[in-house]
Amino acid sequence: MVMVFTTSHTNVDDKQAHCRWSLQAAVKNALEDAEGLDASGIEVRVLGKFVILDGHVGSRAEAHRAAELAEDLAGNACVLNRILVRWQGLVSQPVVRG
Repeated sequence: MVMVFTTSHTNVDDKQAHCRWSLQAAVKNALEDAEGLDASGIEVRVLGKFVILDGHVGSRAEAHRAAELAEDLAGNACVLNRILVRWQGLVSQPVVRG
């Protein structure tokens, strides 16, 4: 005889996955809709309580703008800005806000 047990964790996990997906989509949409920001080189991921921005932009102003938009939507999540700035075909170090 085989006994199968189910838990209610699946429902909680589904809700958390939906929240992560919703936050990721909201940040990506905000970046794509922002004036003066080419978000085509930015990847948005949500891992736990972190919103992670990866990729490349053309200026420091764009990198800062992307981080600001993500922070506005992140709520309790922390934004990790790993966007690199392209400079004359080269890639610089990540922009650190402080």
